[in-house]
Parts: sequence; C-alpha cells; structure tokens
Amino acid sequence: MVILIKGLNHHFFLHMARWTIEIFASLRVAGRYGLRYQNAGTLQLLAGGLIAVTLVAPASATEVWTVVPKLMLTESYSDNVTLNQASSSQGGWVTEAVPGLFIEHKGARAYLYVNYELHHFFYDKQSQSDRTQNLLSSNARIEAIDNWLFVDALANISQQNRSAFGPSTASDSLGASSNRVETSTYQVAPNIRGRLSNYANYQARVSGTQSHTGDGALPDTKTTDWTGQIKSVPSTARIGWSIDGNSLIFRNDVVGKREDSRIRGSIIFEIDPQLRFSVSGGREITNYSTPAKTATATSGVGIEWSPTSRTRIAAVQERRFFGNGHIYFFSHRTPLTAWRISSSRDVTVLPTQLASAQRGSTYDLLNDLLTSAIPDPISRGSAIDRRLQVSGIPANAALGRGFLTGRPFLNLNHEASIALLGATNTATFTFSQTEQRGLGLFTRGADSFSLSNNIRQRAFNLNWARKLSALSTLTLIATSLRTEALDAINLESKQYSLNVFMSTQLSPKATASLGVRHIKFESSADAGYEENVLFASIAIRF
Repeated sequence: MVILIKGLNHHFFLHMARWTIEIFASLRVAGRYGLRYQNAGTLQLLAGGLIAVTLVAPASATEVWTVVPKLMLTESYSDNVTLNQASSSQGGWVTEAVPGLFIEHKGARAYLYVNYELHHFFYDKQSQSDRTQNLLSSNARIEAIDNWLFVDALANISQQNRSAFGPSTASDSLGASSNRVETSTYQVAPNIRGRLSNYANYQARVSGTQSHTGDGALPDTKTTDWTGQIKSVPSTARIGWSIDGNSLIFRNDVVGKREDSRIRGSIIFEIDPQLRFSVSGGREITNYSTPAKTATATSGVGIEWSPTSRTRIAAVQERRFFGNGHIYFFSHRTPLTAWRISSSRDVTVLPTQLASAQRGSTYDLLNDLLTSAIPDPISRGSAIDRRLQVSGIPANAALGRGFLTGRPFLNLNHEASIALLGATNTATFTFSQTEQRGLGLFTRGADSFSLSNNIRQRAFNLNWARKLSALSTLTLIATSLRTEALDAINLESKQYSLNVFMSTQLSPKATASLGVRHIKFESSADAGYEENVLFASIAIRF
C-alpha cells in the first residue's frame, strides 16, 4: 500500500499519528511477553514527530504524505554460519525476515523522512543464535515561525563496530558477530536565522545529542552544542566580515565533562562572484587533551572557487590547539559523471559523528550527478532512493569504519570517489583513508584506543549495476578494509567481500533477487574466518 495524499485535513493526519503510536505501543507490550523488539522508545519518539508535523504544518494543496509498508524475505545457505576458522566451520540455513516502513512528508513548513527496518534472523540448527537488528534513518524539520525559527530532529539506529580490529558491521555476514553493537543516536536542534536591518545576517543553533548502545558497550554519551554567527550582508562591496562562535559540552562516565569553546572573526575578500579569499583569527579554550582548560590563539586562511556551476573547490586551513586543522573539497560533474575529493582534519566525538552521518557516500555522488536534472533536493532524494533500490547498490559505499569510543579523538579523513551513469550501467568507486588518534589519558573505559592510540583504516569500494532488461539488473559489489595500529607492533586486520546478484522486478511492487557472497576476514587480534553464502530473496512494497 503506497499512499500519496495531497491537501487532506488534519483529521487524517491525527488518525495516522494515532495509528502509528498504537502499533509502536503494541510492539513494546509484545516485548514484555517474549518478543525481542529493541528501541521501542525510539519508535514512539518518531510517532511523536508525526504528531508534531501534523499540528504545526497546516494542510494545503502542497501537503504530500507517502507511506510505504515493506517486507523482505531472504533464504540463505552459509558454509560457515558460526564464523569459525575452516577447521571448525559449520554450514547451515538462515531465514531473514525484514518488515519495514517508509514515511515521507513534504509540506510548506514541515518535512519528515523515516526509513525503518527490523531484521529477524532465524537459524535452522542453532536457534540460540536467533537475533534481531534495528536499522533506522530519520530526520524532520519544522518551520515553527515563518522564516525565523526552525526545529530539526533526528533519530537513527545503526550497527557499529565494537573494535576497530574486529569484523566490520557492513560485511553482510550471517553470523552473529560479537563485534556488532546496536547504537542509537537522537538529536533535537532548534535554530533561528534572520537579518539585522540591512547590515548583517545572523543565525544561532543549539543541538542536544545522545548516543546509546544496546548492550552497554559504551556509556551513554551526551553532547550540547551551541553555535552562532553574524556576518555582513552580501553587497557590491568586495570586503565582507563574519563573527562566529561555538561551544561543545561532552559528557559520559569515561571522560566526565569535557568542553571545547571557540570564537573567531573573519574578513572575506571577494575577487569576483566565483572567487573568495578569507583570513581569520580567534581564541579556543578546551580540556579535551588535558584535565585543566587551556587557551590557544587560532588563525586561518580559506579560499572558495566555483569556476562553473558544475565545479566547486574549497579549502580552509586553521591553527588549532591540536596543530593544523583543515577542510579541502573538490567536486565536479558532467552529464554522466560525478567526481569528489575531500580531506579534513578536526576533533570530533562519537555522538556528533553519528548524528552528522548522511545517507552515504554513494548517495552523495548520485546527488551531485542528478543536481541539474532534478533541482529540487527533496524530489532528487526520492529519485536517488528509487534508483538505489532498483540497482541494489547500498547508499553507504564502504565497509563500516570507525569504532565505539567514549573519548574525543582527532580525525584525519581523505576520500576520493566517482560515479558513472549510463543508459545500462551505473558504477561508483570510492577510496578512503582515515586516521583516528585518541585525545587525553583516561583510565576508565576500554576501547580500541586502549590497544593503540593511533589507528589507520583504508577502505575501497566498487559498486556496478548493469541493466539486463527493462525488468532485470545484475549487480556487483566489491569491498576491502584494512585496519592497522600506528603505534603498536603487529596489530592489524583485513577484510574483503564480493557480492554478485541478479534482481528481477516481478511486479510494480515486488522484486526477486538471487546471488552469491564471499567474505574473508583476517586479524592479529581476533580469529579469522571465510564465509560463502548463496541467497535468494523477495522484496515487496505494499
């Protein structure tokens, strides 16, 4: 049942919100009687978001609701369902049932996106391994006061790596890996923006974020982030200015309370409408690296150049308390290709990183590629989701990188990617390298930084989908991930996977797939394994 609704009154929306709450509440009740259904509170939070959208956004001809219940059933045979070494591997059948719900609301003053899946795994010979996994990607925006006050919110559930040196969570392995940890992230962020007379624009935002792991692998971590900026109004003058500041407060049982606060002033020189330079100076106070707060003078330079509407180059380098930080970015698109190269070096914390994660690097590439053809970002997002669903290409290009940690860390990330779009072929290539270094010395909490305080990960991904006919597509997904400790001896892991399958559209609402998958994992810190899987699945959108 796909529901597209335009211009209905509030009674429909209130009934739908009430229906959503009743379903989620029944799931919580079912959990009391033996059904393992985690994060019901998250789902009720989303139901509350539905109510908020219906109450704030008045019904009009522009209101559109899309509600798509969905179900996927997969039967697989694995020659190593226990993920053991070859000498003790054991084959078996696994049934996976994935009910889900997609909701999207587009309105004049509100937007809501919810994509939820509940994965049930049933093992024919090892019922004790039966498990569930929640996957949720959702965000909402409400314009509470016309063109001034906005409220953003998100609630995400993902599978994260407990250890950087264990099997990656994105490996599609059927085995119940002990390295897989279900992690929930919530964020609410009211923000304002406006103009002071004809001289300056201003904006301010406060966001509260919390991360939680399902098995207590990481203590609940909360952040409060205040940001604000006031800058000159664009005019015919070639010199502009801006003043911005932010304060991030970070709390959990591992580090206690940590804070990083900055204030910065910038002067912007506009050479022409396509080329800008900037210089900045300011002050930063933090206790991320030391128990006591320390103050550091900061300075930086930046350039932004857009020679054409299809090409953008930006670079910012700053002197910070940890040394030199930077953001480098290049993007270019043609009618059939999209290119991206980026590099960044900055301090971050896990809740902020999880909350800022978008739909994936493959999604971003296709977003660049379709910008000219579909200017509206919401319509473009829906088109990308449909294309990825048909091809079977995941929105996240690479294996799951990173790992759970309760500490602030310095993150150096390089990424290069390209997307090719043809009449019968869609291909994406991504290479990335990430180095993470823990900040400060903390005796509480064990994570991968306890093994090595500096960890490098290199990932490569190839996605290729070939349209065989109007109804059938052949897809190949190849990935590799190498993790190594930079300040420890003989500590590393390697993981490779190859996934080949064919999908056929049985009807406008049903798709069947048949494929094979190979995974190999090696590690000096964990037991390695190989797994070969044959699978068949059917996906239905009601």
